[in-house]
Amino acid sequence: MNKFVAAGKTGLLCAALCVMLLGSGCSLFGVVYIPDKALQSAVRASLGKPLGILTRSDLRGIQEIQAPNLNIKNLEGLQHCESLTVLNLRGNQVLSLSPLNGLTNLVRVDLGDNRVQVIEAVAGWFFLEELRLDGESNDIWDWQPLVANAQAGGLGAGNVVVLPARTTLDANGGALPGFAAAQQVLLEKGVALSIL
Repeated sequence: MNKFVAAGKTGLLCAALCVMLLGSGCSLFGVVYIPDKALQSAVRASLGKPLGILTRSDLRGIQEIQAPNLNIKNLEGLQHCESLTVLNLRGNQVLSLSPLNGLTNLVRVDLGDNRVQVIEAVAGWFFLEELRLDGESNDIWDWQPLVANAQAGGLGAGNVVVLPARTTLDANGGALPGFAAAQQVLLEKGVALSIL
């Protein structure tokens, strides 16, 4: 009888450990947990996989995610989308781009009308052709990652960057002090810069 109780407790302990690891965003044995349900739905739509577990292998094959206006807040899990080239998250509630840091294949990214404040991830997106960060709700004041990207051979002639007027231009249409250097570098590199 004691063997059955011990086996039951061990089984419960293992189940609790698995739930804890998956709930923390950790990927165990290739299983990926995406805590934001709206983002998870968009990822599943991209995969054509409405049910079942999501694996690193599944996410590694995704090239495009269209997820506008879904109230997405957390991008955790997208770091496994290593082949991602197109990402549309316009009109969500995204604050942190840190899960996107290692996604070096991005070509078109729309993060307009979110709550983005820090864009460090952009510095490593060297294949960018179009980047949209416009929208009154984005509160970006440090444009140095755009400069780093352009100076490292990323953004260049013919690429399109759309930025918010509120944090780039003063009332007279001149560049704000924190944006002036970035504007100069982008224009020198031939980037088609739009301020909305």
